[in-house]
Amino acid sequence: IELATEGGGSYGAYSVPGSIIAQREELKNLTKDERESRIRYEAWSKEREKRDFSLFEKTQRSQAFKTEKKIKSWNQAFLEAQDLPEDTPDEHLKKYRLLSKLSTDFIEIAKVYGRTVISEYFLNKNFQTVETIKIGGVAGGTKYIVRGILFKLAVDPAIGKTKSHFVYGGKTRNFEYAAKAAGHELKGAINMHKYYKISI
Repeated sequence: IELATEGGGSYGAYSVPGSIIAQREELKNLTKDERESRIRYEAWSKEREKRDFSLFEKTQRSQAFKTEKKIKSWNQAFLEAQDLPEDTPDEHLKKYRLLSKLSTDFIEIAKVYGRTVISEYFLNKNFQTVETIKIGGVAGGTKYIVRGILFKLAVDPAIGKTKSHFVYGGKTRNFEYAAKAAGHELKGAINMHKYYKISI
């Protein structure tokens, strides 16, 4: 891909964007002190953006855990919110604000424990903080239930008496096929939910 430039230098198959070249030319025209001041300011701006985002993320997570303590079942809370009336503008606003908050809180908690499950996958089971569970099935991967959320880690499990073959890869593990199968399973669940809501 060749990017449009204004007299810019090229690096391999890519060209330097014109905006970057303009910034470089602008820096050349500054004095040494002005250039150093500009660089320090840009570094400070980037650091502030990271800090602000981190604070926002922590706030969202804190609110999510407060919500999670109030509800007994994510699924029940979601279905109840979906069944709320939306005949008037106020009812419509109330319903979708609740759905939006429920979705945000669920995602924040799922991210926390999802990261834990993934990062601890290669640890000995004795050192894992989230224990695996057996709820039937093999092809769906390793399963966990934590904070009322079912996590399914898309791995290629070994099968047979000798455990020498794998569900998707045959003689070797194939995580790509396992991930694709998990993706199709999720799509199926989403569409089943849509048709369920239409038919009931």
